[in-house]
Amino acid sequence: MAALAPAVWAQAPAADYGLRFDSVSCAKSDNQLMVSMTVDPSQARMPSCDGLRLTPVVTAGNREVRLPEIYVAGRKRYIMLRRDDASRDIHRDNGGPFPYLVQVDYENWMRRSTLRVLVEESGCAGALKSEGAEDIAAIDFRPKEFAPEAVVLVKPVAVEKQRSIEKTAYIDFPVNRYAIEPNYRRNAEELAGIRASIDEVKADADATIRSVAIKGFASPEGSYSGNERLARERSKALAEYVRSLYSFSGDIMKTSWVAENWEGLCSWLKANPSFADGREILSIASGSLPDDEREALIRRRYPAAYSTLLRDVYPGLRRSDYRIDYTIRPFTDPKEIAQVMKTDPSKLSLYELYRLAETLEPGSEDYREVFEVAVRLYPDEQDANVNAASTALLYNNLDKAEGYLKKSGQSAEADYLRGVLAAKRNDFITARRYFESVKSRGLGAEADEALTLITEME
Repeated sequence: MAALAPAVWAQAPAADYGLRFDSVSCAKSDNQLMVSMTVDPSQARMPSCDGLRLTPVVTAGNREVRLPEIYVAGRKRYIMLRRDDASRDIHRDNGGPFPYLVQVDYENWMRRSTLRVLVEESGCAGALKSEGAEDIAAIDFRPKEFAPEAVVLVKPVAVEKQRSIEKTAYIDFPVNRYAIEPNYRRNAEELAGIRASIDEVKADADATIRSVAIKGFASPEGSYSGNERLARERSKALAEYVRSLYSFSGDIMKTSWVAENWEGLCSWLKANPSFADGREILSIASGSLPDDEREALIRRRYPAAYSTLLRDVYPGLRRSDYRIDYTIRPFTDPKEIAQVMKTDPSKLSLYELYRLAETLEPGSEDYREVFEVAVRLYPDEQDANVNAASTALLYNNLDKAEGYLKKSGQSAEADYLRGVLAAKRNDFITARRYFESVKSRGLGAEADEALTLITEME
């Protein structure tokens, strides 16, 4: 059995009845609450036929647990009750002190509660003469560290869940031709890749395709006007081919083009710094000369390198980037959200994860998992980091909380949690500064509670 965790001891007289409750102790061990005290009826004076029924109660708000009763009786009532039931635990009004010890199941709400005694005075015929109640001990099992009760979270805004798939295809065309030839060179494999990407989204019952965008690139050799025509017409041809496979409406398919893929060439040169004359060619390619002049200058000054680029690099610059934009339907049932979180969490929004967390016990493993999933899915979202930091602080994982707070922005909730982090590290000066700063920003009650706790700990 774990060591006993004491609450607050108290001595309280029941002045109206001449009773005393001394050495009152409330302690918890494992999942049990132990209540002990000494009841002193020696000063109680009552008519010989009267009796007092004492009922200790552990209470907090509208919750309570009643403990076994104590009965104190006058002389005649005592004799009568003992004659009727000799085993009954009854005490005389002028008798000496006696111990009271009881053990009940501990519940979380008892961590901050009150031990109260209900008193009922009855006459000779058992009629109720008076009743009252007296608080005899304050129970407080909260940890003696900075642990405010407020769990500050940010409720994300519900937004449409937009998702996308972005890939690249390398479609080959015969010289100066625009039509798609599925069996030409490697086109069958490249077109199959486009179809597989679209089919993946279409097969998902939770997804709706909003657009399929194709962006065509031509390589820099030849005239700019000719390359622009090639890039434009080949992009349109690929879009029409995809539309014919799926009967997409006109507004689904979108096209754009880049006449000469200088950016792609510069990226390749930067990634291959040992390429002969690469630094000089990069300077020209990234310069401000008109496109045709750039291409002619490279070809004239570095013919050997240009020949290698034309053979080995330029084919990779002729590409078609495609992007499939789609939306995921909203989820409203917490049970469904929980299931989706297990099977495909990427479908969930921050708002939906928050909705699920609202149904869980704060501090539970499931509760913590929700916010950790949220910050993994949205690592740069301030709301996700605020909520993950709040959960980490509940578990006293201070280093992890500090990491989240670096990406949490400057909201009142984020600053409040920075104050909690500072207080848990016993930096009360910094903590006070944060708590004072959020008082006028919607967290006055939380800040006041935190400041009170700091004062108690100092």
